[in-house]
Amino acid sequence: MSKYKNGGFTLIELLIVIGIIAILASAIIVVINPGRQFASARDATRNSHINSLYNSLISYQVANRGNWGEIDLPQELTEICNSNLESPDCTGLVDLSDLVDNGYINQIPLDPHAEGYGTGYEVAEASVILRAPLAETRFIGIGIVETEYAENGNGGEFNCGDDFTDNRDGNIYATVEIGGQCWFTEDLRYECDNFNDVGEDDATNWDGDGCAPQGDNYNGLLYQWGAVMDWDGEGDPPEEGSQGICPDGWIVPTDDDFKELEIGLGMSQSDADGTGYRGDQEGDMLKSDPEVEDWCHTSMDCATSGWEGLPGGYRHNHGYIINVGSSGRWWFSTEDGTGAWARHLHSTFSAVSRLSTAQNSGHSVRCLKN
Repeated sequence: MSKYKNGGFTLIELLIVIGIIAILASAIIVVINPGRQFASARDATRNSHINSLYNSLISYQVANRGNWGEIDLPQELTEICNSNLESPDCTGLVDLSDLVDNGYINQIPLDPHAEGYGTGYEVAEASVILRAPLAETRFIGIGIVETEYAENGNGGEFNCGDDFTDNRDGNIYATVEIGGQCWFTEDLRYECDNFNDVGEDDATNWDGDGCAPQGDNYNGLLYQWGAVMDWDGEGDPPEEGSQGICPDGWIVPTDDDFKELEIGLGMSQSDADGTGYRGDQEGDMLKSDPEVEDWCHTSMDCATSGWEGLPGGYRHNHGYIINVGSSGRWWFSTEDGTGAWARHLHSTFSAVSRLSTAQNSGHSVRCLKN
């Protein structure tokens, strides 16, 4: 008998061959799919256009000493006018023709699917925001949060638990939903107008509504209450629950907002309404995993809420940062007499303290989804 088997395949061999053919066929279809390839090429063009517009706008702003000269940029994303036409009608559109007239760009670029007097591209003033809303295969934009981009299947509405990008400075914050509320799980890092880059023991430059870095290796900022509320001290302060220094769509939480969080973690209403250290384990529940030794008073309920409070310390109204590594304080937008309400977490307590403090002291900020 020959040691070689006669011609033909076994059933298993046939199935293997069929599987290989199917995989190869799928790969070939993907590779030669002309629609996908053309869409990808158009998106590459859009990306190049967006970057060209952005660079020319920034150069124009710098040349105009931080101003916009003849260009009127809106606060909300608005389509850019096709000012390349002989008689463009820019009504309701953004006219960037001054960029061409002054040599910052050769011509205003057009989206491959642009129609009429619009370019298909949108722009807004805040830190210069640009996007290509007609993009087909991916998100294309500068200075805009991808999770907020919901057109053409390129993204979706922001869902709590997603990372949130602050389009003012590009800082990214993790978020968490607790009892129906959506919170940042990190301290705000947006620099206020009176930002003071001083060391933790430097008491200088703390007059006015300022902010400064937390001590040691903590990367949040400590703010005076006026800076938190984006208030210059003139006239009446903003109402509690206002946006303040938080990004669009977020607010500086009220004292009652945090009571709601505490009660959801198990604190009684009467304890929540009290002052000083109240409740039982809620303070430890609000803390982060113990990156600092002995941050949690007990290990039983440490870091179980997802709020992730860190001991970045706080800045006394005389200017010095104190208790870094052992405590943290967070502002709320609710005033109390001459002060404002805050919460205090400390390594030697498993409860959480409610206190009213001087508005020229410096505490951390956590933003709450509006």
